Amino acid sequence: MGASACSRDGHTLYGCLQAGAGKADIWLILPAALFVTVASGTPGTNNVILAASGADFGYWRTLPDMFEIVLGLLAINLLVAAGLGVIFRQSPIVQQGLKMTASIYLLYLARKIASIRPIVSRAASGACPMRLMGALCFN
Repeated sequence: MGASACSRDGHTLYGCLQAGAGKADIWLILPAALFVTVASGTPGTNNVILAASGADFGYWRTLPDMFEIVLGLLAINLLVAAGLGVIFRQSPIVQQGLKMTASIYLLYLARKIASIRPIVSRAASGACPMRLMGALCFN
């Protein structure tokens, strides 16, 4: 069974490899690679925060933030892979708790944003870039 037969039969990449296809069909990998490429360059929240931090504190002081955001995304993916997504889908009580927690956190962030006083330069005021717990909570 060739790799192209796997894609025509509707099997997944993992099923093709398990069936002894030998190598992955490029047409199965290409959409994922395209998504990763586009998603890493779009101005999402993480990219905007890193750009702002880089502008205020410079590349070297922002470099740890890049790794912290990667760790935060890795933690989210591991939790979903461990089955947390299934728990959220199957339990209405957990869904409501998550919605309430997220709503309270958004209100907290809105209050913090509304009460910020303008600062000429965060770096000059003694501020520092986001740290590990901030990056984990942000993601």
